[in-house]
Amino acid sequence: MIYGFADVLNKALAFALIPLYTRILSPGDYGALQIFVIVANIGYVVVQMGLSSAIFKSVLYHENADKPVIISTSFYCIVLLSIVFLIPCFMYSKILSHWIFGSDLYIQCFKILMITIFFRSFNVIPLAALRIENESVTFSIFIVSSFLVQLAMNIFFVLVLKMGLMGILTAECISAGIFAVIYFIFLFNRLVLKFSLSELKELLEFGIPLVPAALAMFVLTMSDRFFIKHFYSLEDVGFYSIGYRFGMIIGILVGAFQKAWPSAMFSIARQENAKRVFSENFTRFLAVLFTLTLGLTLFSKEVFLIMATKTYIPGIKIIPYIALSFIFYGIYYYCAIGMNLKKKTYYQALIVTAAAGINIFFNWLLIPRFGIQGAAFATLISFVFMGVVANMISQHYYFVTYKYAQITVIIVIFLLFAFISNYLSNLNYYIGIFSKFILFILYVGICYHIGFRKKVFKQFIG
Repeated sequence: MIYGFADVLNKALAFALIPLYTRILSPGDYGALQIFVIVANIGYVVVQMGLSSAIFKSVLYHENADKPVIISTSFYCIVLLSIVFLIPCFMYSKILSHWIFGSDLYIQCFKILMITIFFRSFNVIPLAALRIENESVTFSIFIVSSFLVQLAMNIFFVLVLKMGLMGILTAECISAGIFAVIYFIFLFNRLVLKFSLSELKELLEFGIPLVPAALAMFVLTMSDRFFIKHFYSLEDVGFYSIGYRFGMIIGILVGAFQKAWPSAMFSIARQENAKRVFSENFTRFLAVLFTLTLGLTLFSKEVFLIMATKTYIPGIKIIPYIALSFIFYGIYYYCAIGMNLKKKTYYQALIVTAAAGINIFFNWLLIPRFGIQGAAFATLISFVFMGVVANMISQHYYFVTYKYAQITVIIVIFLLFAFISNYLSNLNYYIGIFSKFILFILYVGICYHIGFRKKVFKQFIG
């Protein structure tokens, strides 16, 4: 679990900075920032070439693996790829700015971003080495320190110097530069002056096939911003992105589950009653996620106005769609039991790629008509597809009798209460809050009885 801490902290940082960003940046600038985040993430995937995962197979799978050579080869390769990829992007920042934004205003922003991606490439192999060596304490120190430095840099450049969007990108760049030096110093004693082409070939044979799936995931979760910008404006991208951040609260929880699930899944699979345990835990898993999503849906406006400003209020309406989408993302991971146990994981890449295609189609179809709500609904359709198809394929290889009656009750009552909540917003503020609280407590009780007290549920439906 501790190694999933980095991803959780990164997402937590993005959420924690919402009060600062929404009070300093206009919706248009916040929308531009999200475009830069997408470009950076794509850059990270390309320069890594899947080596961050491949190194584990090469070091841990082979008994006589030459770890120093593998680590050195991986590090040199990533640095070289970063230089080859990023120097042209840096030089042609004007073209990128004009192509993506239709303006020359963001040339310097792109140059800073390319430098940041280069610096970030230095952390890939050191963090992988720490995981290989089970240095969880050192790993945690690096991650927490990076989090605190990023937070401090953002506060200084954005709040104190009031540099806006440029300040955010500069803060990220300086933070990345500081830790590039730290990570290199840490890795220096583990490096050897040797570059093995044979090891590189094996690393890339494993890593490169992971790149299309990773890029497909970015298309699935981020392509909608480009459609919104194309059909509407950067301001609408800002509204959508801030609402997406709130929906991502469920995504953060699912991400933590994703890190812990593989070891738990294989451990459960060895038990005699594995299928029953998988079934019961799935009901509980959904009960927890739908309960949290209902709480987020009911109190989204109140939480939103604490964290953000009224300027961004159009983003509220997409929060339930995004939160629901990440529930189905969780279903996708949970229900892939058969694919994982029977080593049919190539289906997962196919499912994600197909979902990305579906997402592009519905973005094109719905965004021109329904704006940011159309984008959110396209996201929901895509993730529902992933969850349903993953379950269908896995059931073919490893059939689990899920408690569909219980699950149906959880979903139907969630939809009913979410629908009622739309009308509670028109009531007096305090009466509305009290009514929402009653609905939430009632739903907690229902999900508890369904997911954790089976006898009560059987009496309820009997």
